[in-house]
Amino acid sequence: MRIPSLAELRGRTVSIVSRLRRALAVGGWLTVSDFELESVSDHPLEGELRAGSALVVMDPFPKWVYLRCPCGCGDVVMLSLSESRRPRWALWRDWLGRVSLSPSVHRLEGCRSHFWLHRGTVHWCEQAVSCGLGVDEIPEGRD
Repeated sequence: MRIPSLAELRGRTVSIVSRLRRALAVGGWLTVSDFELESVSDHPLEGELRAGSALVVMDPFPKWVYLRCPCGCGDVVMLSLSESRRPRWALWRDWLGRVSLSPSVHRLEGCRSHFWLHRGTVHWCEQAVSCGLGVDEIPEGRD
């Protein structure tokens, strides 16, 4: 009997988790994520970035995250993940692959959107003060 390689085991695990995520979403126990995370080795061109996709530039560690503004304006949002830069954001995935960003993203130009990305879902900040809350107290999305 052949022992599977680490890459094969990782591929099987990803496949099982994605099937589980789909089953939970179809059953109504899990909301569908607003954003999916992908790793890239180079900064993306504007045409390569699609709505609902967050691209992480790896060099070899996570350096930048790119995403289209979730308000629908189509602007590209570029956030630093580098610990040596300010401001910087932390990015992580839970076991179901849902993406979270901290702190909130507050665009000071363009559409001036202010939002959290938590467990793959965009949560809009109605007031700047409300985004001072902890991650467990993220405000509800706007209608």
